[in-house]
Amino acid sequence: MKRYVVRSPVKERLVVEVPEQPEDIAHELVKYTTTTSQTLSLGTPATTTLIDFDTLVFDEAERVTTGASWVFTAGVDGWYQVIVNVGVDATTGIVGCELLLYKNGNPVRTLHRGHNFSGDNLGQLHGVAIEQLVAGDTLAVYVKDNEGGPLELSTDSKANFIEILRVL
Repeated sequence: MKRYVVRSPVKERLVVEVPEQPEDIAHELVKYTTTTSQTLSLGTPATTTLIDFDTLVFDEAERVTTGASWVFTAGVDGWYQVIVNVGVDATTGIVGCELLLYKNGNPVRTLHRGHNFSGDNLGQLHGVAIEQLVAGDTLAVYVKDNEGGPLELSTDSKANFIEILRVL
């Protein structure tokens, strides 16, 4: 058995044990952060905005495409754990929003619903999911604005990150 220790905003320390597998499992671990200010809402309720985690921390097998079409592409079949956290700030008013995980261009999980982010209040949206993927499947993270208030992504790289690990 191999042991992987993952830090998570939900649980301080998460240990994942997986059976011995070929070396390709090490190539299915990615971590990205972002410090780029991104507008997450156009002020229209139900608007979804893709998060561009544009700063590479680890992606040995180059599974991620960054930019306006940020996406993780699975290299091999398996079960993948996704840990994501984003810091948001409602510049005026009160905003409710959701953190969504998309698979192959379609929403599959609501990772977090956040409400009452206002003024200088930095809110954290975070979640953990396990998804079964086949080689070529894609994952992406979106924020959905439920109320139409202006919403900005925090510029703190510690508040904005995604980690994806093939666990089985």
